[in-house]
Amino acid sequence: MTIDAGLKPEGAPERSLIAGAGTPSGVDAGPKRYSVQRKIAVVARLLRGELLDVVAREPMSLWPS
Repeated sequence: MTIDAGLKPEGAPERSLIAGAGTPSGVDAGPKRYSVQRKIAVVARLLRGELLDVVAREPMSLWPS
């Protein structure tokens, strides 16, 4: 076992100075995530026989908050 002392692999790209800086507060960070209740509701719909394509294409804006 060797200790690499934090050396990066040969040919590894440089890390951007802003990488991992996160999104400033108050800015939309992209797609919203499903809550546990929404996930359970989607699985229940699929188990009842609704097509995955129909469930997957339904916009989240139609879901209750």
